[in-house]
Amino acid sequence: MSEVREMTQDDIARVHEIDASSFSAPWPAEAFAIEMQNPKARNFVITENDQVVGYIVCWLVLDECHIATIAVDKANRGKGYAKDLLRKALQSSLAEGAAFAYLEVRASNYPAKELYRSFGFEIVGTRKKYYKDNNEDALLLTLEMKK
Repeated sequence: MSEVREMTQDDIARVHEIDASSFSAPWPAEAFAIEMQNPKARNFVITENDQVVGYIVCWLVLDECHIATIAVDKANRGKGYAKDLLRKALQSSLAEGAAFAYLEVRASNYPAKELYRSFGFEIVGTRKKYYKDNNEDALLLTLEMKK
């Protein structure tokens, strides 16, 4: 049985492990520890049988929710965990007054783009050479949130 809950300090090592295996330019572990102290950050993990299998970090700034990072470990992709994490982050942000959500996604990341599209995110722009590891463009996506 999976559960989405707030991230704790005890989760950081596992979250960093998932991040490092998911991205070519992962966040340092200290970044997750800093986000735990950031009053604008909303940090969630999803567990399966008490094992962290994914995470999401978003920032709530005024009436905007910015999805900073989301990942599910490779062995557990395709099981709906990313949807559960994104749903929780959006619902939490909406409850706190967010009217819009936005994020950047690699132009080549088709599974992520499909996930965001399924929630109603729309492509509104491109950030040229956004990703420094390979100069790939990022697509800027936004979602108008409704109560």
